[in-house]
Amino acid sequence: MFDQLKDLKWSQALLVIFGFLGLLAPGFLIIFLYKPELVIALDATKLILFSLALSGPVFAINLVFVRSTSKSEETMRGLVSSVVALLLTTTVLYVSLFLTYFLKLQFLSMVLLAGAIQLCIILAIITYDRVTAKDA
Repeated sequence: MFDQLKDLKWSQALLVIFGFLGLLAPGFLIIFLYKPELVIALDATKLILFSLALSGPVFAINLVFVRSTSKSEETMRGLVSSVVALLLTTTVLYVSLFLTYFLKLQFLSMVLLAGAIQLCIILAIITYDRVTAKDA
């Protein structure tokens, strides 16, 4: 197993770390914040699937958005769009989790907050694209 880890390239290791931080960790933190008993009760496979079910839709929205607004064919097909979508997902979920934790929000409020943050990010990117398109 350690031999396989040694054979990983730097870019592959970075992608695995971003994948964990962007997809698994936010879902796990949501579960731990609202139902900590599930962390103990569920086995690892179910916990991973449940975590992905919570953060996966946000990633899917971001991936579709990034690929639809991309002007470059290479960006659309490559890993670049996935990494950008992971960064957007991380931003949306961690900011909403941070505010939820300190404001002691209910689950529905956290979901609405994440949706509002997602919408703000999408609108900011669309506005930036339109402003830079007019300047060109």
